Amino acid sequence: DAEGTPRWRVRAPLAVDSAKGKWPLTLGLEGCHADTSSEPPWRRPVTAPGSDSCVLKLGFSAQAKFPVWVDPQWTLTREMAEARRNFGLVYDFESQVQVMGGIGVGGVALQSTEFYDQDTATWSSGSPLPGPRGENHVVSVAGGPLYLFGGAARVDQWQPSTSTWQDTGTTQNTVGCGITLSANGKEYAVFVGGSDTSATQTRVEYQRDEGGWQEAQQDASIPFREAALCIPLSTAGGGILLFGGREADGTQPTSTWVLRPDPSLSAGEQLARVAWTPGPDIAKTYPNGVAFAAYESGWVLGGEADGQALDTTSYLDQTGFDLRLLEGRSLVEPLSRVSVVSVLHDQRWVAGGIGSDGFPSWQVQYSQAADWNSGPALQIPRAGAGLVALVPKPYEGNDAGLLMIGGDGGGEPLSSVELLGGALGTTCNAGTDCRSGFCAQGVCCNEACDGECRTCVSESGFDGTCHDVAAYQPSPQGCEPNVAEPCTVSRLCDGHGACLPVPSGDDCGSTCGLGLLHRKTCDGNGQCVASELHCTGNCDGRSCITGCLSGGKCPELSHCVEGECIPDPPCYDCGLYACNETTNTCRTSCVTSSQCGPDAACDRETGTCFQSYRSVGDIPFEHGCFCGCSVSTDSRRSPLILAASLGVLVRLRRRRRGARRRS
Repeated sequence: DAEGTPRWRVRAPLAVDSAKGKWPLTLGLEGCHADTSSEPPWRRPVTAPGSDSCVLKLGFSAQAKFPVWVDPQWTLTREMAEARRNFGLVYDFESQVQVMGGIGVGGVALQSTEFYDQDTATWSSGSPLPGPRGENHVVSVAGGPLYLFGGAARVDQWQPSTSTWQDTGTTQNTVGCGITLSANGKEYAVFVGGSDTSATQTRVEYQRDEGGWQEAQQDASIPFREAALCIPLSTAGGGILLFGGREADGTQPTSTWVLRPDPSLSAGEQLARVAWTPGPDIAKTYPNGVAFAAYESGWVLGGEADGQALDTTSYLDQTGFDLRLLEGRSLVEPLSRVSVVSVLHDQRWVAGGIGSDGFPSWQVQYSQAADWNSGPALQIPRAGAGLVALVPKPYEGNDAGLLMIGGDGGGEPLSSVELLGGALGTTCNAGTDCRSGFCAQGVCCNEACDGECRTCVSESGFDGTCHDVAAYQPSPQGCEPNVAEPCTVSRLCDGHGACLPVPSGDDCGSTCGLGLLHRKTCDGNGQCVASELHCTGNCDGRSCITGCLSGGKCPELSHCVEGECIPDPPCYDCGLYACNETTNTCRTSCVTSSQCGPDAACDRETGTCFQSYRSVGDIPFEHGCFCGCSVSTDSRRSPLILAASLGVLVRLRRRRRGARRRS
């Protein structure tokens, strides 16, 4: 596409001739320009084709017998171009996974390499190996080069500057363990094995400082073991532990061997002569021996004994020069030829493999607190696949998913890829979103984590492990207050997985009335304690109220006088009527306006008080019309208003004089 991400590509299938021979296809492009760089295509400018059309040419060996069947297949780039198993694999922890060689369709050793880009989830072809290479694995020397061992009588080295693989010379070994060995403070790449599976003696080869591969002299040779395992030792002097596998006569020995360099030689010569010494016996863990076991960080997981898959595990304990293989917890299901990877939180993941029925497995298992648990099943059963724990960007303290690549699908290798998401700490809506099967507080968790004060969300950002909520922090779930016992449960946690009681002094149902406060407060230990308090003023249900701002609000049936709330008199507010001071009750009728409120007047005909002004100036008003007027700034209207007012006053006085004469 426009950003350089490969979206479609032609898969290079095998050409099949009339004798049913299978021949790898080569591809060529004519008639337009194309990007021919050996580097992966992502995040680089796109090469303009310079033409409206191109010709894709497919070639195969001239030794093929005609007629030949060729059918190029166009595919999406979300899976590998070539199906493969038992290939080399390396992850740069930035964004790309590289797979190299391996066994392809029809058992053919592959020369091709491919890159996976985790940002776009797409594949692209990489630089080919110097030659075909079957079952192989990668060895990385600390601070130095990357080597590809096995499957061919040579060792290939990765050249980062050119993004190509270079042949570093031939070796006699083609099968065995590729591993690093420390000698006098320096790390060397070592190949322990034989020329083929029928070899009788184990051979040790190493890369000399000046280049090239040399066989080390051995004080005493040991028998060659097919599919033996090698684990680097961290004890004083370093070394390699070799164990398991199958000897030439088919026996599966329980003995182990330790390879150490000769410390009497100089740093550059320490690997020129090596010595084998007996290591710890593994009979207690695997009574019938072990073969084809997967290993990682000193762990041996599953394997085979007498042709049957095993569920046993063991781990290497190193204390000084003492070595012990101790028995671990059993797998959920027996498996051999599994794929294993280590992730954070001290977890190991085992996926695929050969089950007890002899067929590729769907099983996914992971270890947590030494126990093994079942994870979400694979979509396609597979064995001998590549397994990578992707790192998120930016790094968030967890993995971005487990990438399951290729493998043996039961008869033929696979090109498909599966991404097992739902790593611990990633967001989720349900347990099915998580590899662990548990979704707690919106993140994938290592357990159900459903305690009232337990959480899988961490302030440090490393979510995914269930732990107690910190003391005096709110509970993410539970800690619901108890209505019947209001002091027993607060919404805060005690730091040990339980809810705190309600703090001391919090109200738990106080009431008040007639100046008496019935106080109920929590004692901090879950109990509600009752007491009574007489209030000089009033109470609001929880406390006494005696103070107020001048004219401020007071509780019901009280009012503010000189900053203090005092109870209302029996007829404190009689509305339009005045209080009868003799009976301390509100009047309900009137004869004169003095029996009405301050803003009301008496209608003598009906004996009721109504809202009005009781006087204008010093002139009392008992009954009749009254015209009010507002002050105007219009000087021309002022005399008229004054005249009208005087007219009203004159008429009122005349009425009163007439009334006096009649009386």
